Amino acid sequence: MHTRAYWRFYRELLPVIIGFTVINIALFGLMWSYVLCVTLGILLGYLSFVYFKSDQFYFYHNLGLTKWRLFEMSFTINGILALVVLSSLKLISSFLFGNI
Repeated sequence: MHTRAYWRFYRELLPVIIGFTVINIALFGLMWSYVLCVTLGILLGYLSFVYFKSDQFYFYHNLGLTKWRLFEMSFTINGILALVVLSSLKLISSFLFGNI
């Protein structure tokens, strides 16, 4: 399995996803930001990778990974990590500020 390649690809998408999520938390709150982070955040990250770093797809192609498989695994990783991080933020905010 190409675990390191999936993580590398996800780390390339992460700055865009984090920026998008922070803006969504400020605008819509934690619950909606999770939904937007998992769906639109990963799509925005993928599109930015395609636009700015499309030549790096040759690296993944040489490993036998397709663009769809990279997107699929990044979507899965993002969903799991976003659930953990945003649940932790919700727990911390409820401890600090009470029931919101």
